[in-house]
Amino acid sequence: TYYPRYVFLTLGWYPSKWWMEESAGNDTLVSCSNSQLEEVLDRSLVINIYPTADNEDAPTDVGKTYNEFLSEYRTELNQTSFVESFAAPFAYDALWAFVLAVTKTNLTYPLSEFDNEVKSETITAEIMGTLDGLSFTGLTGEVSFDLRTGTRQQSQPRVMQYRFEFSSDPILIGRIITDNGSDPILMYINNETNDTVWPIIIPFDGSPLTESRTIVLPVFIIMYILATAGVILAVVCAVLNFVFRKR
Repeated sequence: TYYPRYVFLTLGWYPSKWWMEESAGNDTLVSCSNSQLEEVLDRSLVINIYPTADNEDAPTDVGKTYNEFLSEYRTELNQTSFVESFAAPFAYDALWAFVLAVTKTNLTYPLSEFDNEVKSETITAEIMGTLDGLSFTGLTGEVSFDLRTGTRQQSQPRVMQYRFEFSSDPILIGRIITDNGSDPILMYINNETNDTVWPIIIPFDGSPLTESRTIVLPVFIIMYILATAGVILAVVCAVLNFVFRKR
């Protein structure tokens, strides 16, 4: 196996089972089998810079949990020729954000006025203005917006891991904390620890290792006195040998 010698990093927006021939298509340039690729991916990490819910079974403000949505989405998807998209739950939350924003503005414009450029800009500005105080729990976690940039509030990147002995889908293990400009820290969630994430050994990341050894102060003092006495005795012996060298 590749772990613990190697651990690969992959991106979180790949579709489910992206390495399998059924998902990726039968590429004649790829000679690896599904099982060989799974051997390479096992225990590899998945970095997802998009927000996702820590608890995929937790209740939300949009009427269903993440797992309930995913089940319905995949059921509908199986009846089409489309492939699964990582963006589906985000699109669902985006639609809810739009509906809540429109509801909050209490717009009464007829649809015909959306064709008017001036009116359309006014309507858009009113909807955007409501996003400032908009906040709800969606499929992908807490949803709110930063009007300075017009984007969703910054979210902590999530870290997942492939463990094929349990599932072919990555398991959420932690999130990356980057508060106060400090170095990024991986904080485990869902009862994960170093022992569950790295059952054999924590992989070497290439950083130089330094090892420091210390001794207790009394032992240091004793060794220092003995070493000093030894040096003095050596000097005395050297002097005596020089003085009495002819005897």
